[in-house]
Amino acid sequence: MGAREGFLGDPAEVFDTVRDWIAVRRAHPALSVGSYAEVWRQNGGVPVWVSLRSAGDDRVIVVVYQGRRRAARSACTCKSHEIDDVDKLALPDGVALVPVPARAGVAAGSVRVEGGELVFDGLPPLTAVALEVR
Repeated sequence: MGAREGFLGDPAEVFDTVRDWIAVRRAHPALSVGSYAEVWRQNGGVPVWVSLRSAGDDRVIVVVYQGRRRAARSACTCKSHEIDDVDKLALPDGVALVPVPARAGVAAGSVRVEGGELVFDGLPPLTAVALEVR
């Protein structure tokens, strides 16, 4: 069947993507029963939204980039006024942010921590990605 202009992409690809995201949610308690904290929201500039979900040792950062073009390098401060325990958000430089599912289409180097900021570089247009914090 294939993709058609103005409609969702190839149905088999959409099915695979939804199946992958369901598996991610099942594998990460943080995404279903964990606490939620908004880390960054668009306030002019780069149209990106970042949240942190955590349940015990399971921490997942969710990044939604709403731009229509590949993102140029930009950064957001790793802090939130919604988190009482700042250590829950502590992201030291070099912390591993592993995209889940692995075939999410975002290179591991696209989102990283540098100088206490989440740095986004070259995110594809209209991208959503979950990053396991290790």
